[in-house]
Order: sequence, then structure tokens, then C-alpha cells
Amino acid sequence: MKLITTLLLFLAAINSIAQNWAALGTGMNNSVSAMTEYNGNLYAGGNFSAAGGNPSASYIAKWDGTSWSPVGTGVNSFVYALTVFNNELYAGGLFNMAGGAPAAYVAKWDGANWSAAGAGMNNSVRTFTVFNSELYAGGNFTVADTDTVNYVARWNGSNWSAVGSGFNSEVRSLEIFNSGLYAGGFFTMSGTDTVNYIAKWDGTSWNALNAGTNNYVYALADYSNELYAGGAFTMA
Repeated sequence: MKLITTLLLFLAAINSIAQNWAALGTGMNNSVSAMTEYNGNLYAGGNFSAAGGNPSASYIAKWDGTSWSPVGTGVNSFVYALTVFNNELYAGGLFNMAGGAPAAYVAKWDGANWSAAGAGMNNSVRTFTVFNSELYAGGNFTVADTDTVNYVARWNGSNWSAVGSGFNSEVRSLEIFNSGLYAGGFFTMSGTDTVNYIAKWDGTSWNALNAGTNNYVYALADYSNELYAGGAFTMA
């Protein structure tokens, strides 16, 4: 009986802790835009230059459960997106240098060093997702490597390529739902097709979700077998 009581008290303590917010050290000196787990640590990217009092956390930092530390020498401008692909950490944003070397808006970290992901993009990367064993990126770019890609591109580990006709404006979110790839953003067209701010990829082309929304989609999430969208719209 004593053992059961002790166990219940322990579980209650865990539940109590889970319901409260706690600071992660002293945090950053400016905004955080993206977070993901990699090799058992939490990585955060954003507009900051210091993390946990360390002045060398250039737009990206690692939390080991106790303290923040730099990720190499970081990147030279904002980080908007983070994800893991092929056992490497990918960062996307507004930067053009990573680890002191050229990396046009996207770079990868192998746990020890930064390197470029191909020739990168011609403008900012805002979102990532992994779909069918490839890395998909969306943002404000129209070229990836040397190919025209129109705001969305896929990476097979060696090269970037177009995803159908892409879109006519920025992609802000990519999400997997019911084994399909969905995009949300500022766009209204894919090629000659109307896709108001949200679209689904069928493997060949982007398709509208009924009439879409009446304004920008900033975020997408799969929850309880439904796709959720958030943004600046008032009708869907």
C-alpha cells in the first residue's frame, strides 16, 4: 500500500510539473522562430545573437536540458525553419553564410560542421517538411540550385528540384496529412489553376481544397485525423 501511495504521489508530481511553464535558462536576446529535436537536444533558431548569456549563439542555439550553447559559429541572419533529414539538422532562413562558408538561405549541420545544401535558393526559406523520403522547402524563393521552382522545392540529398508548377507567391507552411502533402501561404495560383492560399500535392500537380480561404494561411497542422489551418483569413 505504501509503494502504491508513493507511486501515485510521484505521478501527481509529474502531472503538476507538466502543467506549468518554466524558463530555459536565461533564454535569448531576441525572437525565436523555429525549434526541433536533433540527437537528443533541442535546437532553436530565430533572430537572436545570444542564448543563455552566451554571446556567440548566432541565430541558432542548442539546449541540452541544462544550458544553451552555440551551434558551431551559426549563421549570419535570421533562421525561420528547422527540421531533421537524413540524420542531419537543416536550417532555413534569411542567411547566406553558415559556419563561415557560403550557404544560400539553407544549410545543414551534421553534429560537428555546417555545410551548404547544394547551391541553395535565391531568397528566404520559411518552412520544411519530409515527405516520401525527400525534404520539401517552402518560402519566398523562385530558384533552387539553378532551377526555377516557384516558392516550393524538394531535396533528395544531392539536388533541389521543382514540385510541379509551384505557386505565384510565398509558401509559409508545409504539412503531411492522410499521407498527402499540403501547402499554405500567400499564393492564389499554381500554374493556371486557382488554389486560394492552400493546396494539396497529388504527385503531379497542386490542387485546390474547394474554394480555399479568403486570405493568407500561415500555419498547418494534422490533429485528430483532420487538417487545421491558421492565418489571416476570415472565410474558408
